[in-house]
Amino acid sequence: MLVRTVFKVILAVAGGIGAVIVNWLVLGETSPLNHYFIWHGRIPNVWGMLNIIPVIVSALIAGNPHSGSELVYAFGVFVQWFLILYLLCGLIPKARVP
Repeated sequence: MLVRTVFKVILAVAGGIGAVIVNWLVLGETSPLNHYFIWHGRIPNVWGMLNIIPVIVSALIAGNPHSGSELVYAFGVFVQWFLILYLLCGLIPKARVP
């Protein structure tokens, strides 16, 4: 039981860190892919729609609806994808050892 929970947490943490990295690659101004995504907006638009909850939470915490805190937003992206992956890991069936 404990091994399964540790596996779920490690996978969810890795996924959360991966989501923050993908967020920087797709939306970051210092990203090496920034010039590509300026002209190809479909991927940044979809990624932005998937991460609308951290945007709203960041704006509410910052108190300014026009610009939220980047650090709060990055933490919100991590938490959102951590929770999604942790819950999805719960759907993986248990391995049966004979």
